[in-house]
Amino acid sequence: MTDINYREAVSEVLEILNFTDEVYVKKIPKSFINFLEQNKSNTYKAHFDYSKSVKELQLKPETEALLGIIYLKYWANKEERKLFEIEIQKNEEKFQKQLREKYNPEKLFNKNM
Repeated sequence: MTDINYREAVSEVLEILNFTDEVYVKKIPKSFINFLEQNKSNTYKAHFDYSKSVKELQLKPETEALLGIIYLKYWANKEERKLFEIEIQKNEEKFQKQLREKYNPEKLFNKNM
């Protein structure tokens, strides 16, 4: 993980975890926390207004992805995991449909005629 955006996202995740209830942070394996510490940006400092909800914090997409992984792997119960996986599947199906429509060979060749 060397990309600047990812390093900054890791810094944002660590900043959020610093303000997260210790009960939840303890559910994350130390090896993963160490991985985050080793891959954070040494220059980027995340500062958030914690009076706002997480949705209002304007997080990097990479930060949202990392938080999603943490939620799914360490915080969600079985039912929440199942609902999350269903939502992921719906999003994937929607994305694949959009790709098929956009890159449909029949439509591509008809445009050239």
